[in-house]
Amino acid sequence: MAGSTFTFEKPIVIAPPQWRDSVPFADPIVPGQTLEKAQRDSEIASSVTYSNFPVDIPAEVREQLRTYQREILDYRSWASLIWWNTVLTHPSIPQDTSKESTIYRVSKVAEAGQKHMAATPWLAISEAGIQTKSFDVSVKEFHAVLIQSILEGFVSIPESGFQILEKILNSIVSAIEAKSEVEEDLAQFHVSERYEYDPIVNDIRSFIRTCLFLVTYETVEFNTKKRHEEYIKLTISYQEYNYAFNMKDWAYAATGIEEWKKNEMDDFIGNETVDLDL
Repeated sequence: MAGSTFTFEKPIVIAPPQWRDSVPFADPIVPGQTLEKAQRDSEIASSVTYSNFPVDIPAEVREQLRTYQREILDYRSWASLIWWNTVLTHPSIPQDTSKESTIYRVSKVAEAGQKHMAATPWLAISEAGIQTKSFDVSVKEFHAVLIQSILEGFVSIPESGFQILEKILNSIVSAIEAKSEVEEDLAQFHVSERYEYDPIVNDIRSFIRTCLFLVTYETVEFNTKKRHEEYIKLTISYQEYNYAFNMKDWAYAATGIEEWKKNEMDDFIGNETVDLDL
């Protein structure tokens, strides 16, 4: 299937902040319709997963953190709605329920997520590039090493936290298993967010790392065989972005977004999210 050009919806109120690139409006969104189709496709394979890492947040500002994270969820819900709606209404993307078409849509949503976030004005890009990582570890160590590799330099995960993060890897494994039945490559998008408390200004701030993986034929072959091998040797490449979240700019832009669009995908996002206090 040929690649597609994506269009996105943006808030009515955009000045300030301004989009970094020209991002035209997507097709109108019908309440409930996009969510229903996204849930259907996600039964075959996840598209986007999230992890939250509050770091050393004092007990007395936990309520402040919850308020901050509610705003983050509003943003994620709205953004997810845009990504899925863009793919599900695109004239050149097949909308039938075959596994091949579903995998294609799921992959395009992951790609749309990365492209949309990279253009979003309240996400200040601090670093971007292609990461290539090689692994030569035992099967038992692979999941932990993969997580450490993705999050290297972003957060430090204690050994006790790996079990919680297994949900992310299980989503990737499920996607790999679904992809093994079709020829299409499958993109997977992961969003990690680190929350910190700044006592000087008495405020919460957060930083984001995104990774876009491509599950290829070689990946599937590797993962099919790994169950019978004591050691795993693999090299993977992925696109990585690092952002700082500007809450003031998001709050300004959010005033121009209909309220239902900021809540429509809450449960959907929650099912694809893990939380780990550090």
